[in-house]
Amino acid sequence: MMNMEHSDLDFTCPYGNEKLKRVQCELLELFKEIDTLFKKNDIHYFLIYGTLLGAVRHQGFIPWDDDLDIAVFKEDYDRAMELLRKSLSDKYIVHDKLTDPVYWCDFSKIRYRNSTATNEIWLNDNKYKYKGVCLDIYRCWETPCSKYRKKQNRSKEHAKFALMNLSASKNLTSKTKALFKCFTPLFSYFYYYFLDIVSKKEMQYICDPADFSVPIKKEHLMPLREGLFEGISVPVPCDAEAVLTDRYADFRKMPPKEQRLPHYSTVEFYDE
Repeated sequence: MMNMEHSDLDFTCPYGNEKLKRVQCELLELFKEIDTLFKKNDIHYFLIYGTLLGAVRHQGFIPWDDDLDIAVFKEDYDRAMELLRKSLSDKYIVHDKLTDPVYWCDFSKIRYRNSTATNEIWLNDNKYKYKGVCLDIYRCWETPCSKYRKKQNRSKEHAKFALMNLSASKNLTSKTKALFKCFTPLFSYFYYYFLDIVSKKEMQYICDPADFSVPIKKEHLMPLREGLFEGISVPVPCDAEAVLTDRYADFRKMPPKEQRLPHYSTVEFYDE
């Protein structure tokens, strides 16, 4: 049974809470299919980002979340994508550079074909050939990282969103305010970028998108253990709490109501 009862949590989905339940049901059905294929073919993956947070804090979806995130180890990734191209149900499509000439990510998305959505967080998604609700399949690999890599990537993430706000500003006053908000994260990024170059490094795991990824210590990731997501036994990092703390700090604390927002502002299904 899906853990879909969230009456104690105060949030409002812009395209309707009932449709959000449909999104989560479709994603869970897709996830079950992928999980079965990956386990049958010995492809190693684990929950990451908001899906891992949901699994630990809610034993399923974050109540207002409308995507699903997993990571596949890089050595298995190409084989995993080829398997999905050949074996997934026809109602899904592997969305990547092979199926969409303007796709820019290094990782793949699995889309529900008979849907379309407007993404409010990653605006480039709205330019793609396929725009349906999706499950993200990130790559994960080991790479040398210094203790400053986390701050470097976080600063770059903040700088990107500041620059996006600058681009979206409509008048001189708002552009000026947005411009000043770009200075601090940009300075921080270049500062920590330099420190990362000259500092001692150790091997840690990085997941896509690499520029924003918080490195994961090997002892926090491996060996993978079993967790629960909507009643399904799934692989998660061995110390999922440490991974989430590095990424989200006090991850068990519920965000304020104004931050309880899905990725999409609109979702439509065409098979209803």
